[in-house]
Amino acid sequence: MKVTDNLQSEVKDGMLELVSGKSVPVVMNCVALSDPEKTNSLRLPILRGEIDGREVNVMRDTGCEGVVVRRQLADVGQLTGECCLLLRIDNTALLAEKADINLRTPFLSGEVKALCIPDAICDVIVGNVDGARSPEDPDMSVMVGAATTRAQAKGDLVTKPLRGPDMERHGGVDREQLIKLQQEDPRIQELVDVGRTSRRGGKIVSFEKARGIVYRRYEDPGHNRLDDTLTIAREELEKAQGRQKHYYDRIAKCRKFSVGEKVLVLLPTDSNKLLMQWKGPFEVVATVGVNNNRIYMGGKVKTFHANLLKWYIARDQNIHQAAVDEGLPTSSSAIAMKISKANTSTTATVKPYQN
Repeated sequence: MKVTDNLQSEVKDGMLELVSGKSVPVVMNCVALSDPEKTNSLRLPILRGEIDGREVNVMRDTGCEGVVVRRQLADVGQLTGECCLLLRIDNTALLAEKADINLRTPFLSGEVKALCIPDAICDVIVGNVDGARSPEDPDMSVMVGAATTRAQAKGDLVTKPLRGPDMERHGGVDREQLIKLQQEDPRIQELVDVGRTSRRGGKIVSFEKARGIVYRRYEDPGHNRLDDTLTIAREELEKAQGRQKHYYDRIAKCRKFSVGEKVLVLLPTDSNKLLMQWKGPFEVVATVGVNNNRIYMGGKVKTFHANLLKWYIARDQNIHQAAVDEGLPTSSSAIAMKISKANTSTTATVKPYQN
């Protein structure tokens, strides 16, 4: 409800006298505005705190004379049944219920009496009450350890020992005692002397004696078959590789380039890096190993494999000059066709040079 401006002058010692003669307590100048935009414009400090273990936002208001909390944060059992008239800073009044709550905030901690209103702009508003710290001096150590990590929670768990059947533990035997016990058992000695074998679960079980102790030995025939299969596969793979090398070497030719020779290099085209074309000529400046060559190109020396190189055959200058003198086309294909027609009586033909 909207009140007149002279209401504050009627408040004496925090009490307001009504027409009936009764007096009601009044908390004045609380920042719990009904308009959130006006509250945000005040830019009051807001920190994190707790109410009965629940995490909340806490605002420190030096113009308020009490502690205000949202009604939803107070349980029914915490309400005292008392009410108080709350006078807001925007000159509106609201009847609020009182509750006993447990606060843990950087501004105030402990059991306090708070006013509960449904439309508080913040979860908790701490005013000028006894024990409240100033907005510039909050005690952040109060909130240290408020959050429990999963590792801490796991460390707090009490593990219960595993319950097993009540059995008498065997103290065990040493080496000499084991040898003596086996020698005293005629059945074990018979198994070793006879060399008896049996099958259990698809495995061959036999007994052998090593350093005076009889051991049971398990042999898996399937494991041996797997080793034999791997050996055969490895041998066949080596044979196939040998055959492939033999057939490849029959048609393969070893390219040997000398220093100073002109070669063409298979490089990507300028328009599409996925397409290759022969470029050059470039000069061989050195050979590296058996199949690598160093090529001087564009002011740099680069290394290429012999499969990316081929010899550069220069055009015959005499044939080219004769075609120019006679006024014939100077392209390689035209010259080759002219020579081929002129030599129809012979079996030799001249293939056009492809640059």
